Amino acid sequence: MKRLIGGALILALAGGCARAPSNTPKASVDVPATPVIDASPIHQPLAAADMGGDPIIAHVNDKPITLSQLQKPLIEAYGLEVLLYVVQLDLAKQKAKEQHVNYNQADFDAELTRTMKSGFEGAAKEDYPALLEQLLDKKRIARVEFDMVIQTNAIIRKIAEPQVQAQMKDQITDARLKDAFNALYGENAIIRHIQCANPQEAEQVKARLAAGEKFETLVHTMSRNAITAPSDGELPPFSRQSQAWGNDATKGKVPQGFKDFAFAPGAKVGEFSDTIQADGAYHILKLERKVEPKVVKFEDVKENLRTDLQEQAITQGVFILRNQLAQMARESLKIEEPTLKKQYDDRQDAARKAASAQADERARQDLLNKIKATNAPGNAPAPTDPKNPSGTPAGGAGTSPATAPPGEQPPATKSAAPPAPVDSKAPDLNK
Repeated sequence: MKRLIGGALILALAGGCARAPSNTPKASVDVPATPVIDASPIHQPLAAADMGGDPIIAHVNDKPITLSQLQKPLIEAYGLEVLLYVVQLDLAKQKAKEQHVNYNQADFDAELTRTMKSGFEGAAKEDYPALLEQLLDKKRIARVEFDMVIQTNAIIRKIAEPQVQAQMKDQITDARLKDAFNALYGENAIIRHIQCANPQEAEQVKARLAAGEKFETLVHTMSRNAITAPSDGELPPFSRQSQAWGNDATKGKVPQGFKDFAFAPGAKVGEFSDTIQADGAYHILKLERKVEPKVVKFEDVKENLRTDLQEQAITQGVFILRNQLAQMARESLKIEEPTLKKQYDDRQDAARKAASAQADERARQDLLNKIKATNAPGNAPAPTDPKNPSGTPAGGAGTSPATAPPGEQPPATKSAAPPAPVDSKAPDLNK
């Protein structure tokens, strides 16, 4: 399971990859010193056919197959996906040239190693190549596409790194390091969640839990989060001091409502929360377990914490710069080939409609919540239960719903709609 999650993470860190044939060979072949050419017609080098100069790439029953016959279905099937990879890579190169930033193969190799180390955490380094091959084959991602993503990220990192380091020079104070220490080595909680699109779905989950259904079963049948569902809804450990999931700012903030539930006085392992709202989605939580504080001295890990904070800032800088390049692509990309142009326009239109639908749903839910609040009996807080003076719901901490500040959500969740699998699209120019 850990490796499966790591596989999803590797794609997320690499920016997402498109579906493509899985049998694309790695670009590494031996070239003989003296070329040997078979004289049979089928094995001749590319030749111009007597059909307007269209190169022949193969024969079948002595009939030629030309390059144009191959190009059309390839463009229709994979052309837009590959084009978007090429566009992002080219924009990164343009940006590097503007800022006089140099890069080489060593930078690409370092980015690949960094990505695999993060994605295949816990695996032996010598196993990385085999694990990556298995992952790409399972996800039907061509190695050439993955390599373009790695190269793009490496170039963006070379641009962002000096800028971020200059900005962070005086920002990593001892107080900030102490907060990071407490978040990493203090008491941690591990929870599971079921993400719902609206309060009505959340109430259905609560009713089914009350009827005795297992939480993990409902994760797979009702949760809208396709990233956490395969791991039974389990989220990364967090502490009272944690700001971001996994202490990585690119993964979003830990909602305050989640902390309130997990660290409420008397909170017990196995308890369920009431409905907790976070960034447009509604969550039912289960307290899975608590992890006791680790016996580690602050001074012993202080410099490691500093390095980690710097790396997180660089990762965030890469994320921001990548989004800027995506915006540049949307504004400057002009596709001339008719098939690719139609595919791109259709994708842009679908993205606009999806964004509009999500905005409409959020507005509808906001209106319903206001109506419910207005129509509440007496429009006043309910009397205090002497057996429960804190007002905490019987199933655990939280409110109904507990609204978290914008931007606080479980990792990889940005909307109430079920997210697409991470490997289902090319670099997304709609973000």
